[in-house]
Formats: sequence, structure tokens, C-alpha cells
Amino acid sequence: QREDLFQIRDDDDWLLLPPGKNLDSLRTKMAFDVYNMLKENDSNYMLPQSKLVEVNINGNYQGLYLLSERIDRKMMNLDQENIANPKENDIIFKTTDWDGDFFTIPNITNSPWEQLYPNIVDLSQIPINLTQFVINTSEENFFNEAHGIFTIFDKGEIIDNLLFGLLVGHEIIEGSSYYLINNLKNPEGFFFLPWNFAQSWGFSKDGSIPYDLWLNETTNEIKSVCWSKLYYRLLFPSNISINNEFVSEIKNRWGYIRSNLLNSDDLIIYFNKLYSPILNRLFRTTRSNDFLENFADIIENWILTRFSLLDNIFNEQDSIFYDNFKSPFREEDEIFGFSSPAARRHYFKSSLLFSTQKIHEVSIVIQSDYFFDMLNRKHDNDRINERQYMPADISIDNYSMDNTGFRIRGNYNRIYPKDSFKLKFSETELYLGEGLYKYIPENANRRFLGLRRLNLRAAPVDFSLMNEVAGYEIFKILGYPCPRVSWAKLYITETDINGNFTKSKEYKGLYLLTEDIDKTFLNYNFKNPEGNLYKSTEVTANLAYIADLKNFLTWDGRRVYELRTNKMQDDYSDLEKFIYSINLNWSNIQNITNLTLLAKYFAASNFQGNWDDYVFLPHNFFLYSDPNFGFVLLPWDIEQNFNMGFNSLYSYGEPFAPDFRNASLLSGYKGWFDNISLVFGLDPDPRPLWDNLINDINFEIPYNNSHKQIVNNTSSLINQTELWFDFIETTVLTPFNFTDFYIDPVVEWWYPDQIPPGWFNIDKNRVLTFLEGRKQYVSSQIP
Repeated sequence: QREDLFQIRDDDDWLLLPPGKNLDSLRTKMAFDVYNMLKENDSNYMLPQSKLVEVNINGNYQGLYLLSERIDRKMMNLDQENIANPKENDIIFKTTDWDGDFFTIPNITNSPWEQLYPNIVDLSQIPINLTQFVINTSEENFFNEAHGIFTIFDKGEIIDNLLFGLLVGHEIIEGSSYYLINNLKNPEGFFFLPWNFAQSWGFSKDGSIPYDLWLNETTNEIKSVCWSKLYYRLLFPSNISINNEFVSEIKNRWGYIRSNLLNSDDLIIYFNKLYSPILNRLFRTTRSNDFLENFADIIENWILTRFSLLDNIFNEQDSIFYDNFKSPFREEDEIFGFSSPAARRHYFKSSLLFSTQKIHEVSIVIQSDYFFDMLNRKHDNDRINERQYMPADISIDNYSMDNTGFRIRGNYNRIYPKDSFKLKFSETELYLGEGLYKYIPENANRRFLGLRRLNLRAAPVDFSLMNEVAGYEIFKILGYPCPRVSWAKLYITETDINGNFTKSKEYKGLYLLTEDIDKTFLNYNFKNPEGNLYKSTEVTANLAYIADLKNFLTWDGRRVYELRTNKMQDDYSDLEKFIYSINLNWSNIQNITNLTLLAKYFAASNFQGNWDDYVFLPHNFFLYSDPNFGFVLLPWDIEQNFNMGFNSLYSYGEPFAPDFRNASLLSGYKGWFDNISLVFGLDPDPRPLWDNLINDINFEIPYNNSHKQIVNNTSSLINQTELWFDFIETTVLTPFNFTDFYIDPVVEWWYPDQIPPGWFNIDKNRVLTFLEGRKQYVSSQIP
């Protein structure tokens, strides 16, 4: 039967929204109420009435929930369903995640839009038609007053949801989590109601978010937003004057809101009235009674910061919206690109971590006994044991996440007391030492700004910290997929089991923040990400013919070609065919790979003189078996480039490699590794893929063209690299603390905890002189 609970409208069912990790229920209540303040309690546009309640099940306390109305026909004052005349129906659709970003026309048979009303009449074509209009309409027609976008959508609601999203930090402006509603009695058209406030008021569902999210205090601009296609077209037209009136209306609406509806003091008073009475009863989860520390401070600081920044931005006379997200791929590219709208969205979100216009900050908080255990296992020569993740709380640029998997990574550079690390945000099995584990199954689908994993690379012997950054830029010149990389300062804080500090926050040096190559990487770079991904794990991965690849193992029992995706199927037949064709049926090679793509990969590697790649030490690459185009090589760990073995500080006075500035492009290139062979005791033969490629005209032509393209862009790369050196120099030279308490005697006598300026300049000069010299030599060799 219908009841009226807590002065909420009478109904026969309600929603109980859970407390979540970061008091989601209370933040949702705030969002509901503030949105309704913004709408001046206009019943046509309101979010639900709600009440914070404590929930007990069979006497067991469950936490602070939010009892809420449902967004349905009755709440929105819609008419009864009209089965006889389908076009005369009001509608409610719901979208979750980023399915509502209007970037991809939905499939009517499997639409991401959930029709909530009407109940019987099928109106699933409506979101398709709306998306087609947003995507395909010419700019002139899009802004046309008689039949443009504002004859379909309620302009006032578009503006209010933009301002609400910016104020609260809600992702509706990115096309995520909202209701799409059309009330035929309302002539203004379709409108949105935001939903799912896990990200709001300074928090996400997993941690905190920065107070200046999307807003640039220095330039008074709104940037770093992965705008939905609707907002993108409204804010960034080709004709920059065509939306002047719309932008003016946004500014004017903000002025009205600030003068008449919302101010920071009143909002903080409202929050404290909501929060104070329940403070002593707050439970963060159903399993513990630790309320969220600093919750009130974060909310209040968020409110003060957002109002201040938005006031400054909307008082600007010039343009206030800035689009800083560009796809790395051409839309017409058949193989490279985003696999889905969600992949596009997550790629741009994660790109915040890889900006080379700032030095990022990574903070790790870990129990002292966990960190001690991790460092001890680093030296036990047990690869499986060494690579177990331990729990840590992390923060990167004020985005935070708890119970993150944290471990030491790397092979040869483990002798250095500046360790490299790997973060895994989706790890469900966290090692606690002494054979104990902590299981968190809900972590399985967790992402940090769209990423499952992230690498902190120490670059212990590249004192320029530029090898990988500039090296991957060469792949980007060719439009070739490669890991994204930036610089980050690393801090580690140690605690006891109760969270008390045992070692205060220590600076561990400047690191490279490097993207992982995994299924997420495939989603961001390949239109078809469903193929097999293999990693070469040992220097025996020369692609020579092996009958049984699954049992081709490293010294410690790891597969030399390690399957990283589709592990349940464990099907190596595609790689077997590829290697068979390389060695025994070269005439079939173009049926299982793309020689132009191979040409780009090897041209980028050759130009930078990377001696730690397939042609010499055959490892440090991935193989992706694209279901449509065959095998693609992907670069990894490219730090041994730019003459690292000739005139780097690492090889200073005792070069173990020749000068790669003058290395041959095709025939004779392997000969440049003879010196390295003597040092490492390895012979560069056979390399069947390379040996066959250099004799194939279908490879040679695009290979030379790729070199030409690199040469044409090298001067600009040198200029950018010089700017980067100026940008990072002070941080590179800052003293730091070693991560490992044990220093290997091999490096103890010379490895410093502060890089001397002279060392930095030696490696800086190495990179710049290599690029200039290599450009001149390759120019002389290109036909």
C-alpha cells in the first residue's frame, strides 16, 4: 500500500541509497538539495526529496543510507501512457557510465539507454535520433533558432546542468549518469536530471578528487573536461562567434545564481546542519566504525574553492572554455583508435596523469612492516614472490585511492637503491607478509582515472630522465601507439598497523610515470582490442621457430612469450602461425601482419639507436595479434637509447657500444651490436624477422619513408626536449632519499642520492647531440 514516509510524497516503494566508501549517501543528499535550490523548487525539474536514515537488518547496523523518491512518472508529473498513440507519450530514459555522451550512435537492439517510461510503448529510437542530430547536423543548422538544438533540448536546463556539474564536480557534463526526460506539456523540450553522485563535493567513489577539478586558477579557464558531444558542439564550434550568445547566457545565469540562490556561507551552514547531528553515529562501512577523517574539512574547502574559482572564471571577458584533449589517431585510421566511447572517455581522463607540462606528485602511504617485507623479497631471486602486491594508500595530483596494490618492479636495475615500482588499482589479492593475504573482490573492476596499472620507473642510470620521454615522442611522430609517460615526484610515508606515522613523508626522487601495456592500453589504442597480447620476457624472444611455444620458458619457468590477455583460452595458435611464417613461409607474411606498421616500429627504434630491443637483445617489446590486421609490435622499456652505451654517464670513459648516430638503416645495422655482444656475451643471431624484413621491398619503402618523416620532425623535437630539460632540471638535481635501506656494493661507491649538475649535463648533452647527429646522418642515407 502507499505510504507517506518522512514527509516524502506517498508511494509504494522508495530507494535506499547506500553509504558507500566516502559517505556517498550524505553527499547525494547534498546534491539533491542543492540542485533543487538551483531550480528554485520548480516541480518540473526537481531531484528527489530524501531523508538520511540509519538502516538495521535483523538488528545489525548497516550504516547511514539515503531514503529517496524514485525518478518516475509521478514524480515528474507525466501523463498516463498512451498506447494508442505512441508519439503522444512523455518519456524517461536513464543512462549510466558514459553511454550518454552522444559520441556514438547506439544500436537499437542493444541500446545502453534504459527506457523507464512508458512501460509498454517502445520508444528506443528516440535516443538514437537525438544522437544522430548531435553528431551529424551541420554547425549552421545546429545553432539555427528555428530548428536547431534549442528547439529540441531545454536550453535553460543545459546551462543549469553545466553549472551544477562544475560546482559539484558531477560528470553530467561528460555525458555520464543522468536521466533524459521529455514532458510534452513543457514546450522547452528534452532535459536532463543528474544521477549517481559518487563523484561529488571533493570525493569519488574510491577516494578524493582535487579541489580545482576541471578549473585552471592561473588562466581562469575551464579545461580538462571530457565534454559530452552535446556540450562539445555547444562550446567549441568552428565558427567561434556562433555561440557567443550561449556563452553569455551561461555567465549571466551564474551571476543570477550567485546573487539570488547560492553563496558559500549559506551552503556551508546547510552542510553543517546536515552533518553535525549525525557525526557521532557515522559508520564508514558495515564492517568498521571508523568515520571518514577530515570529511567536513574537505566538503567545506571544496565549496569555498569552487565558488571562488567559478566566480573568477565567469567574470572573464574573453573565452573561458578550453579544449585540451586531442585524439592521437586519425578518425579514418582502420586499426588504431578508441575501441568504444568509454575507452575514449577513460583515455582522456587518464591523460591528466601524463601531461609533460607539469611535474606530477605521487604519494604512497604504506605500513612499515609491509615496506620492509617488500624490500627483503626484492633480493631473494624468486620472481613470483618478488612480484606480490602489498596494500598501500596512494594519491596522485590529489586524486586518491586506498588498498592499492604496490610492489617493486624491474630486473637489472634492482641493484640500485632507487627502486622502480608498479601500482595495480584493480588488485583483489593483497599480500600482508608471512603467508597472509587480504582479499578485496570489489577491487576487480576498479580504475584510477581509467587505468588498471601504472608504473613508477626510477630510470636509475639515465641521469637526464629524458630517454623514454623523447624516445616515445619519436613513435608518436609516426602516429604509432606507445606508452604515455610523464615525470612525477615520489613521496613515501610509513605507518604502523594503527595508521600512526613511523616514518614521516620522505621524498624519494623524480620518477617516470609510465602507462602499462595491458588490456586497457589495447582499448585506448586499437579499434579491436579483443586479440591476444604477448609480452617478451627474456632475451631469447628472437621469434625463431619453436615447435611448442607454451613450453618455451625462461630460466625461472616463465613463458618467453607470456600471454597477457585471453588467458582462459590460452590459445597460442596465432603466434605459432606468425613465427612459422617468419621462419618457414615468408611469402605468407603479409597475411598475418602489416609490413608498413612493422616499418614504422623498426624505423622509430632504429632512429633512436635503442640497443635493448628486438634487433640486439630480443626482448622489451609486446606483440599484439589484432584480429583484423595481424601482429603489431609495441615498444616497451626503451631507456637504452640515444647512445646510452657510448657517451652517457653510465658508460663514461668505457663505452661498450659504438656511436649510434651513424648506425646503418638496413643492412649492417646488426653489426653495430658487435661490441655489445662482447660485453654481454650474447650473439645477435638469429633475428629472422629483421633479417627477412631488410630484404623485402614492401618493408624497405615505408621504412625509409618513416625515417624521412622522423627527420622532418626532429628539429621541433630537439626544441621541445630543450624546453623539457629546462623544466625538470631543478627537480632532477634535488636531493632525495633512497627507497632501499640496503645498497649493493657494486654501486655503493658511486651512486648518489643527489645527482650532481655535471652528471645531468653530460646526459643532457648526450640526448641533444645524438638527435642532431642522427638527423644529419639519416638525412644523408635516405634514398
